[in-house]
Formats: sequence, C-alpha cells, structure tokens
Amino acid sequence: MRRGELLALRWSDVDLDAHSLTVHQQLAIERGRPVVKQLKTEHADRVVTFGPSTAAVLVAHRQRQETERRMLREAWEDTDLVFTNPVGGWIDPSNFGRVMDRLIADAGVPRITPKGLRHTAQSVWRVGVGDDKVTQERLGHADIGITLNTYTHTVSEQHRAAGERLDEVFGS
Repeated sequence: MRRGELLALRWSDVDLDAHSLTVHQQLAIERGRPVVKQLKTEHADRVVTFGPSTAAVLVAHRQRQETERRMLREAWEDTDLVFTNPVGGWIDPSNFGRVMDRLIADAGVPRITPKGLRHTAQSVWRVGVGDDKVTQERLGHADIGITLNTYTHTVSEQHRAAGERLDEVFGS
C-alpha cells in the first residue's frame, strides 16, 4: 500500500476474519491540514488479502490500540484509524518517515523508506507468487506496464532458475 493509503486505512475497511482489507481512500495534506481523498484512479480502489499471521499482528495491534483508548478516555480521538498518533488521530504524512525510522531502529533492521518497502514487498511477492497480474491489482495500477517497469525487480535467483529451465527445455 502507498503511504497515504495506509494512513487513511480504517478498522471498518479491515475484515480480520476474511483476511482482507479494502483500499478506497488516502490521506493527503492540503493547506497544512490532513484531508481524506479518493484514490487517483478506479484501479487504485481494491481489496488486498493477507495471511493468518498478518491477521494475528493486526488483532494484537487493535487490542493495544483499544487499551490506549481506554486509558486516554476523552482525550482519545475516535477516528477508527488503524495507524494513529499516540492519541488516536491522524499521523501526518510528512512525519510518517520519522515514525517508520523509529520503528526500524527499534526492530534493529536495515533502514528502508516507505516507497522502498513497497518495492521490496512486491519484488518478494513476484519471486514467491510470480503472478504479474495479481501484483498489478494488489498495487492498484491501471496498466501492468507500470507494475513491470517500476515495481518489479528481478533477482539473481530468478535468473539462475530461468537458466536451469532453459537447460531442461533443450535437454542439456
């Protein structure tokens, strides 16, 4: 998902039982204030599925968020957002990178930008699943060419496997 899509994701858009979420809006900043906007194209409006382990992480996150809401009582901003600032409100998109940097540092993993994370996720998806059409739809692209030219990166393992398949075809 894109940064603005993540920041506008509401719990009402998430179906933890079906392991899916609906992407249909984004958060942007206009005149210094957060604004929820429709996505750029009809193709950007989509359903994204996830597995049981991601569902478990989201359930735990929602439980932590509910505990924070109960502790803060009236001070909590009830936005229904999945990802919030410490009092339940919008995370400013311009601060998102700093929040992500802090989480990365806490996790002790190499730094990556939000856009880099999107590229990495889709490259891993391509190696693991290999379906470019599904990748296009998960990314919300109108044209598969955008997906293939921008977000899909080959890795040496794919090149090695392609060489082995050619050997099999030609009976080396």
